[in-house]
Amino acid sequence: MIHDSEYYILEAQHGARWSVEDKDLDQKLAELRQKFGTPPNIIHIMFDDTPVGEVGISFIQKQRGWETPERVPARQAGKSAREWFPVFQQVAGAAGPELYAMKWRNYKLHFIWQERQYDSPQRLVVPRLIDLYDNPQERPEEATGESAIVTHAWILHAMFAELTKFQESLKKDPPVPVGTSDPYAPPSAR
Repeated sequence: MIHDSEYYILEAQHGARWSVEDKDLDQKLAELRQKFGTPPNIIHIMFDDTPVGEVGISFIQKQRGWETPERVPARQAGKSAREWFPVFQQVAGAAGPELYAMKWRNYKLHFIWQERQYDSPQRLVVPRLIDLYDNPQERPEEATGESAIVTHAWILHAMFAELTKFQESLKKDPPVPVGTSDPYAPPSAR
């Protein structure tokens, strides 16, 4: 397993306690494996006030003074597997998670803007386009305005092409419903 640099700092501070907790977790996992015949599938992803560019964009990490090792060692033709991704988040009152933004190469397109953690999300009439090379901290006063959407329309074409492919993939493998028990097999694997 490859960890980011912050992990090693925290490991130095809390490693002894983690070792004790790991033994307890190993015991609980062994009990689950014995009860169900297979180990449970556990995926834990936690973000707290982390700008999207901080995860997986080495240019932005280097600006902040740290570096995460490449997690995909067999990159094809120098193309990162993280070139594009959508950012979904639950909005109060909405039926399900909504598309907050999309990141493609060094650009991020916001549909919903939330300045600070406890601010109310604002649906944008015109999406806000941010060049993460010019504005890695996504400061709103430095974000490009409506004119950038017109002058950078080619970016929208590329982003929406990726979004269309993603939506097509959901027809084959829809999101795992909340509360689904393990083991889970996606429809395409059944």
